[in-house]
Amino acid sequence: MGADFAYVEGTSHDDLKMGPVHYPGTPLPGTIGNAAIAGHRTTYLHPFMDIDKLKPGDDIIIHDAVGGVFDYQMTQQLTVLPTDVWVVDNTPDAQLTLTACTPKGSASHRP
Repeated sequence: MGADFAYVEGTSHDDLKMGPVHYPGTPLPGTIGNAAIAGHRTTYLHPFMDIDKLKPGDDIIIHDAVGGVFDYQMTQQLTVLPTDVWVVDNTPDAQLTLTACTPKGSASHRP
């Protein structure tokens, strides 16, 4: 996907203007559970512009502020409705969920 951004905590409109955001209440990357991060595809730095190009097996590498490096592998891509908040539910294992609107320029679904 080629994105290289720092993420911020929170999912407000103002938070999303700064780039990718970490969903409050989900674990941080590198910990057990479902760390969830959202980003825009066409506005506000468009960090997830090419999220649809991720394929199973692609590496997603997250660096934290204290030097931790966490390597996730893409397993599947789902397109869901904005009301399908279960995609950020916690999991018993370390997982990363990335969300963005789809199709580009529309908020009708999330890939």
